Amino acid sequence: MELPQPHGFEIVAHFPGYCRNVAIQGSWAYVAAGWNGVLILDLSDLSSIGEAGHMASPTFAWDIAVDGKVAFVAEHPNEEEHKDYPVGVQFVDVSDKMNPVEIGRYVVGDFVDDVCVHGHQLYVLANWHPEPFTGKLLVLSLNDIRNPTLFGQCDISRRGYQIAIADTYAYVAAFDGLHVIDITQSASPRELHHVGSDLSLHAFGVTVSGEYSYTAAYFQGLRILTTGAGAKPRCVSRTLVWGMANNVAVRDDVAYVADVWYGLWQLDVTDKAHPVETGCFLLNGTGFRNITLAGSLIFVSAERDGLYVLRDTVGYRDQNLLRRPGRVVYYDDNIEWL
Repeated sequence: MELPQPHGFEIVAHFPGYCRNVAIQGSWAYVAAGWNGVLILDLSDLSSIGEAGHMASPTFAWDIAVDGKVAFVAEHPNEEEHKDYPVGVQFVDVSDKMNPVEIGRYVVGDFVDDVCVHGHQLYVLANWHPEPFTGKLLVLSLNDIRNPTLFGQCDISRRGYQIAIADTYAYVAAFDGLHVIDITQSASPRELHHVGSDLSLHAFGVTVSGEYSYTAAYFQGLRILTTGAGAKPRCVSRTLVWGMANNVAVRDDVAYVADVWYGLWQLDVTDKAHPVETGCFLLNGTGFRNITLAGSLIFVSAERDGLYVLRDTVGYRDQNLLRRPGRVVYYDDNIEWL
């Protein structure tokens, strides 16, 4: 199979090394660097990204969120030391960029896949063995940053991968589909809807933009669903990519979909029922990629292939590359999810 030529993107910068996920705040990048712990990168000169600080960790830094002077790090365990060092969320003081320091920890169980700050609370996706795994959405109070406390929780029937929060709803991408959780009362979040299980949908990533949610649905590509005011989501379209979609981000009417096998796809979603492929950026090897948008830049965490900083290239929006035989294809999906 002939791979498409890269188009629709230009490389602004590349930082080598392991990068599982990244959070951007101002001119700083905070990297969840796996067994390398947490890295702080100086983005003030993109032609020469430099490491400003580093904090080692006995666990695997899986995901990261930053709020002000504190970074929140989702941990996966060192399997050999799992029983002796239970994992959860690290609270890291990043006020001194050259010397980040752990100031607290909240232990939750077996492993954490995502953390998200909303208001003055931290939302945590915690998961437990054995397979096929079960999960919980935890709400932690941040009133005392050195002693975080559990404020509320909601069960997730299977492993949860990512949280997106819009208004008073949390959207959780999980192994068994998309869960919509009412967080109006964050002390007692409750699940309103669960869609996808009857279609064997595996949702690995989710984001919300306007009245729509966008789900990276692995073999089923990009799913676009309605999200109006707590109503049950309805599927608007399904767009297949070459490999397996594991993450998605949206800016205006452009969706960026990470592909485990090939890299990054750019889709024009002006017409939600008929997304149009407008860009492709190939990455080395296979692996889970994560996408973070900041200003006009696109940050792609490519695991062993490092951190890429990309920018859209002008002039590709008019190309409907979906129509090429053997390339990415879309088709309507009017199935009502139960």
